[in-house]
Amino acid sequence: MAMVLYGTSGSPFVRKVQVVLAEKGIAYEHEPVVPINVSAEYRQLSPLGKIPALKHDGRALADSSVICAYLERLQPQPQLYPADPYEYARALWFEEYGDTALVAVVGPKIFFKKFVAPRFFNQPTNEAEVQKSIDEELPPLFDYLDERVGAERGLFTGLGNS
Repeated sequence: MAMVLYGTSGSPFVRKVQVVLAEKGIAYEHEPVVPINVSAEYRQLSPLGKIPALKHDGRALADSSVICAYLERLQPQPQLYPADPYEYARALWFEEYGDTALVAVVGPKIFFKKFVAPRFFNQPTNEAEVQKSIDEELPPLFDYLDERVGAERGLFTGLGNS
């Protein structure tokens, strides 16, 4: 049975799953779902009504991190998560940090206000609010990553460190 990914590509969570699918060369169908007033049928796939959801072989999974873990076990090569138990858990932590702390600022306070609200809801962007989030809220989040990851290789292989 075909694999179907539900959600909108505008979501960082859906894109995260799409990257894993692409890296692993897994074929899938994409069904756009906007997580506003979702149907009862969609809630069978994703009880919280959030995106993404994945349906494969008649079974459903919800949550991007859960789906990525499933894909890693379904097709172990290429390996996207570390084999070492501590490094694996650490990678999961950084994934969670991105999914919660970073998305909480970048999503509603920057991306939504600057791109979604003006284009889809005809709401003007309050540039001062957006800039305040960029200047005050993002730096501590990135500082944490710099302190924990810094120049280490592996987490961000090929992004400037040799």
